[in-house]
Amino acid sequence: MRKLSQKIQLIVFALSAVILVLPPTAFAQFHMSTQEHKKLDRDCRNGDGAKCERLAKRYDSIGKAGGGAGWSESSAFRKKIEYAKLGCALKQKYSCDAVGRAYEHGAESLPQDDDHAVVYYVNGCENGSGLSCNNLSLLARAGRGMKQSEENYVLLQKRACSLGYSNACNDPASIAAREKQAAEDAVRNQYATMEFAALQDACTAQGDERACIEVYDRVRSEEPDAYVVAEHICNNWNRARYCYEAGMDLYAGNGKMAQDHERAFNNLYKGCYIRGDGQAEACYFGASMRMSSGGRQGFYDAMLMLESPCLQNYRDSCALKRKAQNAGDAEVSAMNRRARGDDPDEILCRPDRFVGHGGRSYTRYDCKKRFQWERGL
Repeated sequence: MRKLSQKIQLIVFALSAVILVLPPTAFAQFHMSTQEHKKLDRDCRNGDGAKCERLAKRYDSIGKAGGGAGWSESSAFRKKIEYAKLGCALKQKYSCDAVGRAYEHGAESLPQDDDHAVVYYVNGCENGSGLSCNNLSLLARAGRGMKQSEENYVLLQKRACSLGYSNACNDPASIAAREKQAAEDAVRNQYATMEFAALQDACTAQGDERACIEVYDRVRSEEPDAYVVAEHICNNWNRARYCYEAGMDLYAGNGKMAQDHERAFNNLYKGCYIRGDGQAEACYFGASMRMSSGGRQGFYDAMLMLESPCLQNYRDSCALKRKAQNAGDAEVSAMNRRARGDDPDEILCRPDRFVGHGGRSYTRYDCKKRFQWERGL
């Protein structure tokens, strides 16, 4: 009896030691009253993301310990993902990381799915998780769940580093990108401190693009003929942004400068077909000008100009493109209804399918004089 009592004392002592060794937070995660769990669950489902994340972390701890508190490892994982998805929807970055990793690698009953991993990593990265940005960059480099892009890899690594994920700061590509940005900033600062006369000389006499851009930035809000500099950059270095700036200045007029809608449209039209910053804006406002002129050809020209901004989801470009096509079709229908049938020189239009940018198929109308249709000309 005495030996049995000693054994019981040893067991109690051992259990006490284990409890003391366990961190208080870990112990609390394993042991939560039903009432407390229900309150956290209720708050989570009512929009408290922090409560969702707390529950997700609790089940994560249970799963990593191989189960416990009445939960198996598998069932704890499922509950963790359930609460992590709710937490991610409520902008909790740990939750987005957790679900993204589960989909990236596949775990338990959750199938491996790169597309879903990208969605959760994007949410985590946007909500300030350096880990999500880093993991997303690796998927971008490998072309998993998104188009393979070394440029996006570098940009995401740079963001991950800025958000405090130190591993991303040591990546060679990220270091090279930061060095390149620093060099560009140094050049920009050099031009920013130059005398205006020296800048003008470098722009006009030496053909220095960076000097011209600096000149435009300094005079754009003060000089009525600033559009001349923007037009110069547009024509000499094919910069869509400055084609757009010149076009908008000419369209609106500025101080002593008179409006010149034809020249404005020419600049916008050119910018529309130059890839890069400002392209969507040039296409959108150029198309709007073309539509305002009316006429079948004007509407169809506008429809083509709106393809690029529509693909980029710029403003209401897609709706405006449909409006342009519908207006053009209406003009054609009216023209055909007016045809008398006895005049060989009257215009008739017939539908013609063609493939536009991006391989998309559209309907436009081929319009000829009646005698040209009849003779197959």
